Amino acid sequence: MTKTSKLAFLAGLVDGDGSISISIIRRKDWNGNSFQPYIAIGVTSRKLCKWAQQHFGGNLYGYDGVAGHQKMYHWKLYGKQALKDLLVQLLPYLLIKREAAQTVLEYMDLGSEPNQEERLKIAEKIQAINSNNHLVVDSRKMSKRESMAYLAGIVDTEGAIGIRDNQGEAFGAYVMINNTNESLIKWIAALFEGKTSKHEYLITTCRDNHSWALYGKQNIENFILAILPYLVIKKEVANIVLQFVRLKNTWNKEERARLFETIRTLQIRCSTPTTNVPDGLLEPKIESDLDSNVACAPLVTATA
Repeated sequence: MTKTSKLAFLAGLVDGDGSISISIIRRKDWNGNSFQPYIAIGVTSRKLCKWAQQHFGGNLYGYDGVAGHQKMYHWKLYGKQALKDLLVQLLPYLLIKREAAQTVLEYMDLGSEPNQEERLKIAEKIQAINSNNHLVVDSRKMSKRESMAYLAGIVDTEGAIGIRDNQGEAFGAYVMINNTNESLIKWIAALFEGKTSKHEYLITTCRDNHSWALYGKQNIENFILAILPYLVIKKEVANIVLQFVRLKNTWNKEERARLFETIRTLQIRCSTPTTNVPDGLLEPKIESDLDSNVACAPLVTATA
């Protein structure tokens, strides 16, 4: 990937399952708070976090999952100059968290002035922004290559590519993305058409979930070919689905079954995170959020 493609891909990761915020640390040793701006990604794939660390520095943390959940990995970048340099470069490619990035840069412009009131004001402002993300229309439109790299980042965190078994009668390829940001889903649909839907939660603390699904062999093939050069963790699965949709004989059930089993085995062996894998109907999953005010001790730490 080129430098701009890497930045666009990282922006997709951050918009999909990341956070740009300021931690507020309540201090007991003196009357006041300390603040820590950061950018982070939280996923079940160590490979994805390692990719971010290798290309942009930062730290890699591993956390044991709670009962019934996979182990989680976080990539985080702190440090005034390193964080500022990355956010400035990343800004043109962020579609959801751009306002958060701009607010962190505003905070960093305060320099070393010990202005507790102003720092707390900005930190609380960014928390309000992160609780109600809106898609930002890019004044400098991304190129097609950058858009596809960004979309690959979204797919690697919030998407699913695979083959489903329709109760043993037939096999079908699927591509879908779930996210709590409706504007992002509409942006994707404008690029590749497909079908969008909304899933409302009865629990008021959960955001409504929005889905985009793509159907048709040719449509799926075109989509995979567009994002394939930029995928990191779903590239192998995407290549298998590509073989599937290119099968000429629609009645070749044995080959279709083989490809289906290959993907299923791969996902089990590699624990490939498919955040929103459909099981019959499109079942919405809650998008993971990173809480900037909860301090957790890392179980595994690697420093760039």
